[in-house]
Amino acid sequence: MSVTWAADTMLPGYETRTIALPDEPTYALEPQSSLVATLIRRGKPSRRRAVLYIHGWSDYFFQGHLGDAFDALGIDFYAIDLRRYGRSLRDGQLAGYITDVRHYRTELDEALSIIREDGHDVVDLCGHST
Repeated sequence: MSVTWAADTMLPGYETRTIALPDEPTYALEPQSSLVATLIRRGKPSRRRAVLYIHGWSDYFFQGHLGDAFDALGIDFYAIDLRRYGRSLRDGQLAGYITDVRHYRTELDEALSIIREDGHDVVDLCGHST
């Protein structure tokens, strides 16, 4: 499978990759099969160790200085905009809505798989909650 990265429209020096979530449940009048997550990375991978930053409720990744700080520590940086947040929010979706946080496992597992495919042996998690 070919992983396609594109320049991030929000932060210079960052790239994004869309993770489709077609089998995940939608609610109310949301368009079916419309859910995606967005994986963001700071530049091309160049090290064996990486961190995946996971935002909190009502948030998304926009803190470029955080990626810069991990880079200065010698760690490749990734972040994810979970479904219905930030770069992943689509027209007609219920912003930030989730009935069970365990549903995020789908996009987190896929994000970790992609990060490992980028050549990282060690992946640390970094997150917060609002």
